[in-house]
Amino acid sequence: MNVAKDAVRVCLELGAREFVICSGARNLELISLIHSVDNINTHHFPEERSAAFFAMGRSIKTRAPIVVVTTSGTAVAELLPAVIESFYQSIPLILLTADRPKRFHGTGSPQTINQINIFGSYAENNTMEWSATMPLHINVCLEEPSKDSLNKEKTQIPRTTTLPNPTESTHQISVDTEHLQSFLNKASDLFVLVGNINEDLQDDVYNFISINNLSVYAESISGLRERLTSALPSDISSKFILRIGSLPSCRYWRDLESEESIEVFSVTSNGLPGLSRESIAVRKVNWNELSYPFSNEVKKRYNSITLLDALIPKYPNSEISWFRRLSESIPENSMVFLGNSMPTREWEIAAIRTNKNLKCYSNRGTNGIDGNISTFLGVALNEEESWGIFGDLTTMYDLFAPWILKNHNNKNIRIVVINNGGGKIFSRLPAVRSSSYKVKESIMNHHNISFESWASMWGINYINAMTPNDLNNIPKGPTIIEIKPDPESSEVIWNKL
Repeated sequence: MNVAKDAVRVCLELGAREFVICSGARNLELISLIHSVDNINTHHFPEERSAAFFAMGRSIKTRAPIVVVTTSGTAVAELLPAVIESFYQSIPLILLTADRPKRFHGTGSPQTINQINIFGSYAENNTMEWSATMPLHINVCLEEPSKDSLNKEKTQIPRTTTLPNPTESTHQISVDTEHLQSFLNKASDLFVLVGNINEDLQDDVYNFISINNLSVYAESISGLRERLTSALPSDISSKFILRIGSLPSCRYWRDLESEESIEVFSVTSNGLPGLSRESIAVRKVNWNELSYPFSNEVKKRYNSITLLDALIPKYPNSEISWFRRLSESIPENSMVFLGNSMPTREWEIAAIRTNKNLKCYSNRGTNGIDGNISTFLGVALNEEESWGIFGDLTTMYDLFAPWILKNHNNKNIRIVVINNGGGKIFSRLPAVRSSSYKVKESIMNHHNISFESWASMWGINYINAMTPNDLNNIPKGPTIIEIKPDPESSEVIWNKL
């Protein structure tokens, strides 16, 4: 029995047609087999954490299983952050990991760790039970490779036994339409929060909200922000909350933890409530079968948006104002990736509400700042115009990400770094503001680093954007755009909102 060949065959049977390969020796036999398969795509990384997030981005974009292949040892452990994020986003990431033979396990031999169930509850280990709504781990014990063990024949793609589109597995998920209808029947004062939802659900959700004239805060990753009269987070006020899709990025959601008098109902693909206190969560409903028994006046515009529009011209160099200018400059039909954690919040507040048919993405599974740029580049592959907007610390977390650009340097990939000199989001927390100087420095990590040398390191165009006009003449090809907002005006506009 050839366990390496069986493992690759299983990946192909599960619908994988794209492999992200990390360098190593123990996985050499797997790599040789993968390269013997016609009509698949491969990408190559020497670093596993970026590779895993890139693979996750590819799966987000294609909605199909993507395989990341690693050698043994701590290389496998590097996959964990992307595995966790994929779990909470219900992404079908496949982890094909080479392992040393079982006789080495527990001996302390080089590059030998316990890889069995290393990802715990965040990955399925049984290919027969995998539902394609979470990561799958396939661990293969292999002898040291030799020239005789490498595959020299073409490998045929087998017939797919599991549909590659994870949404096809939703027939296994119970429909809880009646449960939600019971909630709606009592929710006379209802506000809807919409996060990331599958594209094939967007029209149904839009019709449900618009037909019933419901008050709504819709984030860009929902695909509905510009189609609906969406509120700002400060406008959300209700006794009943219906959350649709992924967790919203706004602070309001976290504040719901202590607002137990507000009833919350969530419809989300992972079935998790996102709150520790009592609430209801279901995974699927039939939106066209629901009715809302209360009448609402259609909201044309929220006062907070009028206030925001008046503040932006007064404080043109504030962070909020820069996000408005970015949203105005990004061409129609572009892909936009919003990094955690300030960029996604500020975009939702400040971006224009004209429908430019932007396709927006964000890692809102666990809301971490690691791997954001790698995920963006995975989504951006084959897009003509892609914009990723990231904070400075988020960028530092993922400095290796541009490795993949050497094979895709003909696309307009714009990496925007909002450099405010540290973790400024923490300065908005009252507990941090009241802390000592040493505590603040430990949390906010102030710095004076510029990202021009990072661009030079990867041979990427660089722009130091001093004014919005600098966004008008961006060269073709990958470009890093560094923006340094004015901290004083940023603070003023936040306090006025």
